[in-house]
Formats: sequence, structure tokens, C-alpha cells
Amino acid sequence: MQSGSVSARPDRNGQDSRVPWNGHAGGWGGAAYFGTSAGVTRTPVVFVHGNRSEADAWQAHAADLLAAGASGDDVWAVEFSSRTPSHDQMAAELEAFVSALRSHTGCGEVDIVAHSLGVTGVRHWMATRDGDEHVRRFVSVAGANHGLKLATVAARFGVSGGPFGPAQFLRDDYERFPAHPLAKLNEPPEVPEGVTAFTIRGRRDQLFAGSRASPLLANAERNIALDTGHLGSKNGTRARAVVLSLLTGSAGNH
Repeated sequence: MQSGSVSARPDRNGQDSRVPWNGHAGGWGGAAYFGTSAGVTRTPVVFVHGNRSEADAWQAHAADLLAAGASGDDVWAVEFSSRTPSHDQMAAELEAFVSALRSHTGCGEVDIVAHSLGVTGVRHWMATRDGDEHVRRFVSVAGANHGLKLATVAARFGVSGGPFGPAQFLRDDYERFPAHPLAKLNEPPEVPEGVTAFTIRGRRDQLFAGSRASPLLANAERNIALDTGHLGSKNGTRARAVVLSLLTGSAGNH
């Protein structure tokens, strides 16, 4: 389960000066943050980080979008208030962030790009809070959509601290438990109606050892495999180009 550095997060009152609103919806984005003219030019994009990571993990992707002609109000990244958030916590904070963003921009929908733990966090938000009603396009990068062998082992041995907090949710034997939340997410259709989804995975991603098909979504528009690892599937030059093409509608064959 992914690790990374963490920078400043919202303070104890939930305030974050990097977004143009108050409340429990931390992250960054918007015209003031990027120093651009106000107003949207496309469906706004929300980047969602993974376990033990942060909103700043998406700065290069934001730069790619701005260089491609996006405005500051088109580009956003959420930052969860704990290093290893639960899926319920991610759903609540995504709801707050996207609601605030929609009010600020006047846009009814967003595009979402999520990595690793953030992927199932987004899916949980869409399923439990009707978030799918406000999502146009969803790019799932290295997400454990069908669980992880590592999480199953951790869950069986009762390991639930630190980065293993999501182990019970992400166990790959979830089909043994009819009421399991991942079983619910993977009831057909795996992608909600009205949402166009893409998945990106690394062929050399060791997180999915024994669970190679986990990142795929059955009714995704396209499931893309790149010759890279877990972080490379997000940060690599090829991965960034693929994400940009999927967001701008210029995607060819990958």
C-alpha cells in the first residue's frame, strides 16, 4: 500500500488557504491559486491522491493541463485530512470538496483522476453519496478495484494500523462476504451508468502481485496497460501523456 511524503494539510478547523472556500474540503486549485484569469474553459478536473500521499503529488499533471490551455478554475486536487483515510472518510471529504468546487465554478460535473487508494475512495463516494451524478469522466490509475492479496493477508492476521488501515475493505476474497463493500462496488455495472471510465495499470506493479486483473473495470471504455510500476503508472512520462490525452479527448491507441 503506497507510501509518500506529506505536506501541509488543512488545519484543525478544516481551513485550507489553497482553495477559495472554507470548511472541511482541503486541497488546492482555482484561478487564484494558479494566478490565472477566473472562469472555466472545460469540465473541471479533480485529482485524488492515494495512501500516504498528498495533493502535491499531482502538480506535474496540473502543469500539463495548464500548458494544454486549461484555466486555473479547471484544475483541482483534493487533500484528505489523514495520511491513511478510511473509505467513509474519503467519501465524506470528496463530497465536501466536489460540492464546494461545483458551487465555486457553477459546473454540474467534474472529471476525476485518482491513484491507488484514491480509486476505491472515489468509487465508494460515487456509490454511497450519489457522486456519480456529478462525474463525467473517471480515470482510475493503479486502483485495487478487485482487491489485493496483501490486504487479504493483513486482514486475516488482524493487521490494521498505519498504511494497512484499508486492508479489510481491499481484501481480494471479498466475494466470500455478500455484504462486503467491495462486493457491492463490483456488482454489475462496475462503472455507474453515465460515467465514462478508463483504467491505467503498470505491468510491473508489484502491489498487484497475485492480483494482476485487480485494476481493471469490466465496463471501462478502455483498460490501458503500461510497462511501468505502481508510481510510474501515475508519474511516468508516458502515463502523464495518457492521462492528459484522456482528459482532453485526444486519446489514441495506448
